[in-house]
Amino acid sequence: MDIEIWEEVTTSDAFRDLFKHQHYEEYVFQIISKSKKFFGNCHFDKVTTQSDNEPDFIDIKTKDKYEVKLLFDEKMGVLIGDRKNKSDEWIKRFLQLRDECGKQIIKRDFDVSSLKMYQITKERLNSIEKDETAIFFIPFPLVENGVYDGAVSRFATDIIQIIIDQLNRDGLINGRNIYFIYPTMETNVYCIRNCNHQREYVTALELNSIVSFKCNLI
Repeated sequence: MDIEIWEEVTTSDAFRDLFKHQHYEEYVFQIISKSKKFFGNCHFDKVTTQSDNEPDFIDIKTKDKYEVKLLFDEKMGVLIGDRKNKSDEWIKRFLQLRDECGKQIIKRDFDVSSLKMYQITKERLNSIEKDETAIFFIPFPLVENGVYDGAVSRFATDIIQIIIDQLNRDGLINGRNIYFIYPTMETNVYCIRNCNHQREYVTALELNSIVSFKCNLI
């Protein structure tokens, strides 16, 4: 029996503002502040002055540093920076990157390092200081999973897992703390994921007025 996944994305006129530097940092700050599993013992403070390569957040007790990076390519950056609202084209481009991964993964042998999404992640990781925790924020469902790894996730292509595994093979993790944050298809629910493939789901209303997602099996 063939199974199709139907996705619906709703964006507001403020969608492009999401990618402005201080905006997405604020959303990530709100999401990780609600974390109990990964960041429950942290006491975050936002670094307001970043003129000399300072991190985005710092733990005021441990002094650990955290840097947030968006995962999208230069073409998507041009689209979101255009004065005309090109949110639809941006979403189509992101889906192209995701679908590229999906088409390659179903093959028995493929070179993960050739995937555009992997190359973007690798570039962003290399731009972060090794003593900083890397937080990759993906404002679009890169993995089509439900909150409790339900029916949809059984048919999902787990792009993040193969990216993490390839980073390990390339010797780029080496004990570094790296997290991925992305929305699920459940309304207002976001996934925080570490390099050991552990997940935590948190409810955050901050982005719902800007972009929302729905997913069904048909």
